[in-house]
Amino acid sequence: MAGPFLHLDINANGIHARIIGGSSSREKEVDHLYLAYADLQDPLPTKTHFQAGLDLITTKLDLSSCSEAILVISSLDISFRNISTPFTNGKKIRQILPLELAPHLPLPEAPYVSDFFIQEVQFVADQQLILSASISESTIRQLVSDLKPFHITPVVITPKGYATAVCFLDQQTSTHFLFIHMDTHEINLILIANGKPVVARALGIGYLETGSPGAKNFSPQKLAQTAIQTILGFRQRSESEAVFDIFILSPEQPGIASQIRSALGENLPQPICVKEIDAPPLAFISPDRQPAYLFNFCKGEFGSVSFFQTHRTGLLTLFFLALMLFGTAVFSIQQEISILEDQIAMERQTALSIYQKTFPEKTFGKGATQAPLMLMQAAVKHALKTNTTHTLDGENTPDIQALEVLFELSDSLPDTIDIDISRLLLDNGRLVISGSTDNYNTIDKIKGLWEKTYLFKQVDISQAKADKTNNRVLFKFIITYF
Repeated sequence: MAGPFLHLDINANGIHARIIGGSSSREKEVDHLYLAYADLQDPLPTKTHFQAGLDLITTKLDLSSCSEAILVISSLDISFRNISTPFTNGKKIRQILPLELAPHLPLPEAPYVSDFFIQEVQFVADQQLILSASISESTIRQLVSDLKPFHITPVVITPKGYATAVCFLDQQTSTHFLFIHMDTHEINLILIANGKPVVARALGIGYLETGSPGAKNFSPQKLAQTAIQTILGFRQRSESEAVFDIFILSPEQPGIASQIRSALGENLPQPICVKEIDAPPLAFISPDRQPAYLFNFCKGEFGSVSFFQTHRTGLLTLFFLALMLFGTAVFSIQQEISILEDQIAMERQTALSIYQKTFPEKTFGKGATQAPLMLMQAAVKHALKTNTTHTLDGENTPDIQALEVLFELSDSLPDTIDIDISRLLLDNGRLVISGSTDNYNTIDKIKGLWEKTYLFKQVDISQAKADKTNNRVLFKFIITYF
């Protein structure tokens, strides 16, 4: 969890404020205060009892470390409804829910904040059963605005009796039971079927009173009758044959279970278990953790849950998938690198083996094994250079070669050709001749005659242009000979 949070239990008599700290797995109460509205001085006309109570609480408790709050409120402010709809998609149900609930709410025209859960059972054939809870939007807005001056944001606003039931359900293995929560001013009946809340009822304590006001003057017979009606009504509408146990939580009325058991008497549809229980810890609800099927009115503009908290499961799944994908990619790259390194080592070993066979007389150190190809290339270049120099030095003497070339030049040209040679360069099988002639046609004719000789391998015209000083054509031949 991010840090300590404020837990407010709000009822008609006062506010029970607790500061909860510790880790998400081992939460503990840091400080607490119960403030009765009767102990308040007359609040200002502009302030509600809740605002005046918060002002006094802040003087007795250090709330500076709390930025988030859990609010449990009276179920008498909540309208619980079971409705059936042909839609099964949660998003679609959320869109039509205000219209479907409007006729069943105390003030149809007033805006409400609603939450709901889709049920597995059906009251109407081929229609989805929904358990919903609605509260006036003005009530939620007032609670949020009253906490805002203290820089505290509500993250959960939920009815106390119902919240107690789902906290108890989260710790139970029983999947079919009626949970009865008796508080100072109200009684809540929450029916659990197949491990899910299916019916919720909130009754004022006056509904069961027989004499003077107060929870101690209620009628066990009337409560037993209401419990049976709740169970039988669900069984008849859903055609269920489930047997429901009864768990009773009544801090203000100890020993109530025996009275309820006696009041049930022979009216029980089947023998069932009636048991009085201790209150489950409401601190089980925190900003980071809520039990399943908990109604929460921090919705829409009053929602304070971050994007990560809303999509935490999906984001964590995406993170681990990305991490696995990255790890797989890295492993694959490492495998490819390892294979390439093995191939390089084999190539180097092959090159070294060829080098040793080609140059057995060569000795080399440790460094030579790292680049045998480079050593082989250097050795081959050195051998070629040595052999080439030796061959050039052993060629025929230049005098004999030059005479043969000059003879072929003159013998292959008839006396009728007009040619003046100004430069002749002879160099190891290559002859360069520069001069002039009367026209371009003569240049082509000379080229053709020289190409016919056995000694000249290739005759190229390197240059042919008109002379600017006289009416002649300058030429340059490059001849390769054997």
